[in-house]
Amino acid sequence: IVFHCVDHWRGSIDIEHQSDPELHRVYDIFQENMAQIKGIELHTHRMSTVAASHLFGDGRVDFVWIDASHGYDDVVADIRAWWPKVKVGGVIGGDDLPMEGVKRAVGDIFPHHEVGSERGWKWWRVGGRAEAMDDDEADFIGPFTRGAVPSILLDSAIEEAVPPRANAMLEHALGEPERDPA
Repeated sequence: IVFHCVDHWRGSIDIEHQSDPELHRVYDIFQENMAQIKGIELHTHRMSTVAASHLFGDGRVDFVWIDASHGYDDVVADIRAWWPKVKVGGVIGGDDLPMEGVKRAVGDIFPHHEVGSERGWKWWRVGGRAEAMDDDEADFIGPFTRGAVPSILLDSAIEEAVPPRANAMLEHALGEPERDPA
């Protein structure tokens, strides 16, 4: 499995997160945690999620997990940047669905998304793209660039990257979800 992780590793803008005494070590902690996962080829990209999307070709990524900023405009930008990268039959999803910006952005772009939960926290996914984007969908999602070819991509915040959590996210994202009642 080729596994790409994208994060700036500076933490969120939340005051509680910025006051974490371990924040200066967050990238090192991430590397230590990921070293425990065997059987993956790990690539880290210390940059914004939208900027990193330009490194990957359209229709070339099997799996994208969005867990970055919770602001509406940021989530929309992430989805618009990464959805074209998902190959036919691939999956895009993310964490933090209860956050207002995430919930609204996902609902606006993918009104029929699927929902699951882990330890009481909801995630979302859209999977099984049946065909390449048509012109109307491409116009809605926006313009994109072409790039390199990965097999798997996971965009994960550092607190989500401890090995059991990373494995659980993959299992849940690829498993059978609950349907969103909304």
